[in-house]
Amino acid sequence: MNNFTRINTTWYANADIWKGIVAEARFNYSEYMREDENYSQNLPRYSFRESFETPKEGIGNLDQATSYRYSYRSTSYTTNFLLRYAKTFGKHDVGGLLGYEQYYAQNSGFSATKRGLLDWSITDITSGATMEAIGGSAKEENSMISYFGRVNYAFDSKYLFEANFRSDASSKFAPGRRTGLFPSFSAGWVISNEPFLAELKIQLTT
Repeated sequence: MNNFTRINTTWYANADIWKGIVAEARFNYSEYMREDENYSQNLPRYSFRESFETPKEGIGNLDQATSYRYSYRSTSYTTNFLLRYAKTFGKHDVGGLLGYEQYYAQNSGFSATKRGLLDWSITDITSGATMEAIGGSAKEENSMISYFGRVNYAFDSKYLFEANFRSDASSKFAPGRRTGLFPSFSAGWVISNEPFLAELKIQLTT
C-alpha cells in the first residue's frame, strides 16, 4: 500500500501605493507526504520434487513473514515582499526594485522492518516479533533570508545604467560564513539610436 499527498498553494497581492510605487506580496506553502506499507502474504506454494502430477502444497512460515513501513514528510514555505518603482521625467527613465525573501524547509523520513507475524491476517508492523531493520533520514531544517535590490537609469533611450545587489543568509553554512553580499553593475550604449549613425545609414544606402 502506497499513499502520496502533495499540497502546493500560492497567495499573491499587489497594490499601487504612491506615484509609480507598486507593492507586491507573495506566500507559497508546499507539503509532501508519503507512506508505504508492505507485508508478506500467505500465497499458495507447491513442491514438484516428489511428483509432477500431484504436487505437494506448502504452508507459509509465519516466523519468517515480514512487515515493512516507510514514512516521509517534507514541508516548506517562501515569503516575498517587493517594492517596484518606474517613472519617466522627460528623457530620463528611472526604475527601482527592493525585495525581501524568506525561505524555510523541513523534512524527515523513517523506515522499519519486523519479522515474525502473529497471524496472516494481522499485518501491521507493531505485531512483528523481531526488529529486522530500522533506518531513515535525520530530521533536517534549513532556512534562508535574502535582501535584494536594483536601480535602472536610462537617458534618451541611449545611455543605460543598472546596479544590483543581493544579500543572502543561509543556515546551510557554518556560523560566521552564513552571509554573503553579491553586487553587480552594468552600463550600455544603444548606438543605433545615435543621430550620426542614422545619417551614416542614409549615406550608405544612397
